Amino acid sequence: GTSARPTPQGVEPVTVDAAVPAGTLDLNALQAAVPLLRWAPNARLTVPVFESGRNAVVPMTLAVTGSESVTVPAGTFAAYRVDVTGGQAPVTF
Repeated sequence: GTSARPTPQGVEPVTVDAAVPAGTLDLNALQAAVPLLRWAPNARLTVPVFESGRNAVVPMTLAVTGSESVTVPAGTFAAYRVDVTGGQAPVTF
């Protein structure tokens, strides 16, 4: 198949032809999958993630780095802070 990746010169097409093992998450689904994982203080998970822009499966580590209260219109909830590393840039959920 094909994908596209942004570059300073514009959008560049990428041919996607990679073997993706069972149990691999698509990078675009990672954010939706985070709430489904079993979290606990100090939890650390490494999962294979397919990045179509790189045409590769890369290991990404998700680690609980703290907890905090989050307030939204529906109320205040306890939440874990999860740092994700291994991709092109670190991300915190």
